[in-house]
Amino acid sequence: MGRLKVDVTQCFVYRQLEAIVRISESIAKMRLAPFAIESDVDEALRLFKASTMEAAGSGSLAGKSRNKSIVISPLQPDT
Repeated sequence: MGRLKVDVTQCFVYRQLEAIVRISESIAKMRLAPFAIESDVDEALRLFKASTMEAAGSGSLAGKSRNKSIVISPLQPDT
């Protein structure tokens, strides 16, 4: 059997890999395709990296925002 050559330039934890798989599958579904192709994975990686870098830059990663509370108030009707 032939071996699959994989160029690994990024290191992902298991949950991140699962997220990339789910994003890839969602992109395939938007194309109405039954499975993801390489371009779907490329787009999923691009989106994942962009959102991760944005979160890191804004300081909103999980470890930094645990002590902050969010208050959601109901919408008030215009008078």
